Amino acid sequence: MKRLARLLLLSLLLVVVWPVQGQTPSTATDYVNRGIEKVKKGDPDGAIADFTKAIEIDPRYASAYLNRGIERARKGDRDGAIADYTKAVEIDPSKASGYYNRGNALDDKGDHDRAIADYTRAIEIDPRYTSAYLNRGVSRKEKGDLEGAIADYTKVVEIDPRKASGYYNRGIALDAKGDHDGAIADYTKVIEIDPRNDSAYYNRAVALGDKGDHDGAIADYTKAIEIDPRVAVTYYNRGTVRQGQGDLDGAIVDFTFAIAINPRYATAYHNRGLSRKEKGDLDGAIADYTKAIEIDPRRADTYYNRGLARQGGGDLDGAIADYTEAIEINPRYALTYNNRGIARHAKGDREGGMADFNKAIEIDPRSALAYTNRGIARRRDGNIDGAITDYTKAIEIDPLHASAYYNRGVARGGMRDFEG
Repeated sequence: MKRLARLLLLSLLLVVVWPVQGQTPSTATDYVNRGIEKVKKGDPDGAIADFTKAIEIDPRYASAYLNRGIERARKGDRDGAIADYTKAVEIDPSKASGYYNRGNALDDKGDHDRAIADYTRAIEIDPRYTSAYLNRGVSRKEKGDLEGAIADYTKVVEIDPRKASGYYNRGIALDAKGDHDGAIADYTKVIEIDPRNDSAYYNRAVALGDKGDHDGAIADYTKAIEIDPRVAVTYYNRGTVRQGQGDLDGAIVDFTFAIAINPRYATAYHNRGLSRKEKGDLDGAIADYTKAIEIDPRRADTYYNRGLARQGGGDLDGAIADYTEAIEINPRYALTYNNRGIARHAKGDREGGMADFNKAIEIDPRSALAYTNRGIARRRDGNIDGAITDYTKAIEIDPLHASAYYNRGVARGGMRDFEG
């Protein structure tokens, strides 16, 4: 989800007397006003120079420090900005915007506690300062204080019921608490206020998807794409929902759009590979998994899924190599041991296969699949009693595991236990 950017307040001075064009400013106010004009023209360095000149003329000019701090912050000089905001509030402790902007710079540095203190001071000075409530809410959410954040966002919309950012951020906090209905209501309010807010449609889609309303989620992702067709993650998320609904062709189209926008989108390649494999296009799936691995070689699940595709295509050596790589990245990946065990046993490496099934069960003692596969391996090795024990254990774990019943029946039949 997207976090709202904080607003930097520019302290415009309402001075109507301005030197004749081309005339050199003579007072601190002249320099501040010229600095503001340079800001409007996109000349931050020139603006900083003028604010600095104003300070040289009048070292007690709080607004000059404040404006220079804003421009320094925009250029990424947070420490310089903080120093200027601090000087502004030392000169004029009643300047709420000084505390507010210092809070922004502190929060950008990750100092949420001091940022919250500054926003709180700004609110004490001006109890209707909606931007201070909004940004204090953001800082509180960053610290994990969802209740405090929600309270701040609620105050924002109480003061200004048309402030979309208050509803938007509260929606994010409510969704983080698991209150999807509340989040959806807030995103809907944002859309009522600002029908072109693609982020509100996107976030509402996420919340709808979490509630299981997949059609509603797809509709919202589609609307977000109509508003801004350049956001890769929106296509990706819509593709994921379509994939979950079995619309593999639609999912592949969406993942392909996401990749076109962001050719380094490893997860989009990975998920397109999943859809291609489901459609039986093993070569296409392997190509996608390979590309995902080139971009992000530390994802165990991509090696695992490429291993499945290779195994499905009969390339047991390639599958084993991929499962081994996945295990090196994540030694607790039980399913990978299970599938490597199947591939090893199929190649005649019975000892290696059995070791893998044992490891899968050690990691996940509730894996009915691992017990069933070890049972199959034991039966093939002639250990019928051991096989029956494994099938029985699989059935205890999952009483609906049809494969375990079938294979236990086969094993018992081999022992001429026809009633069993």
